[in-house]
Formats: sequence, structure tokens, C-alpha cells
Amino acid sequence: MNYYRLSIFYKRDVFFSFDGNSDKKELENGVFFGKSNPIKYTVDKIDKYLLNYDILPTIGAPLVSTKFKTEFERLLGNDCEFLPATIVSSENGIIENSFYVLNLLKVIECIDYSRSEVRPLIKNVPNSPIKIIVLYLNKENLQNVHICRMQESKSIIIVDETFVDLCNKIGINGIGFIKEGNQQQPDFFE
Repeated sequence: MNYYRLSIFYKRDVFFSFDGNSDKKELENGVFFGKSNPIKYTVDKIDKYLLNYDILPTIGAPLVSTKFKTEFERLLGNDCEFLPATIVSSENGIIENSFYVLNLLKVIECIDYSRSEVRPLIKNVPNSPIKIIVLYLNKENLQNVHICRMQESKSIIIVDETFVDLCNKIGINGIGFIKEGNQQQPDFFE
């Protein structure tokens, strides 16, 4: 089975920012919420492109469309939960409620350190975040996992071929897949 690093893109250079401190760590660490209160994200403006995307670039857990949620709930099962989200424009207060927070419940050590090149992001700082130059995955740790958050760098999401195939089949917009290897000049899976 092949695995890929998830890449998310949008029509313009923007990030939808998680707007809350208390839940951020729980979302990064795979904590099950089971709640229905919307989680707030902010963006500079709600634009005409928003509803054309099925996954949005975020600071925080990813935001996904109703289409994504509907198509992936069965495949992902206990690997994630979909939490209601509210996106608020900081420009004029316009609100969009049709997206969900993709809360990944599996956080797995993924890096094959014998083949990867990893450096501390901040030199001489113990437990500094890491910079991944070359990434190879430990596939033994990823068996039977369709999607997970990388333990070593929690902003990175890893997906398997089954996930990629379903994205391609149903036409998920806003998503790409980076192959193992050089992460500075990535090779995207077509």
C-alpha cells in the first residue's frame, strides 16, 4: 500500500484560522469530542470560491464540505469525526455554516528515520518542531489506516491509496497528494 502527504490548496492565498485556544490541542492530539456546538474559524472574507471547494487550507484541523463528509464517513469510520463548523469573515461578519471540522482521531508515528532526512526547525532548542527535508513513511505503523495525523509533526496528514482513489472518483476539489521523497521539491501523485 502506498501512502501520501495530504496537500490542500485554494484559489487565493488564504488560511482559514481556528478561532479558539481551548480545543486546538485536543484537535491536534486526536481527542474525541462527540459534541455538536460549532467550532469557529475566521477568514479575511467569504468569497465566491468557497462553496466550490471540498477541503479548505486551515490553521488548525481541516475544514471539509458536506460532500466530503457524506462520501468519507463510511470509509474513515473510527479514524475521525466530523464536527460542525462556523466560518466567520473578519471583513464583514458574514457567516458560512456548511463546512465540518475533520477531527482526526489517529495520531501515529509515521517517519521512517532510517530513510528520511529530518532536522530541528530551531537549532539548539530541545524538542523543537521538525523540518522534514526528505520523507519516507514507516508503512508497518500505517497498516489499515486510511487517514491520520503525523505524531512527529501534527500539521501533516497522511492518507492511503484507498483515500486517494475515492477523492479522484468523486472529484474532491482543493486536495493534492505528495509522494514520499523530497519534500522541498515535492512530487505530486496524479
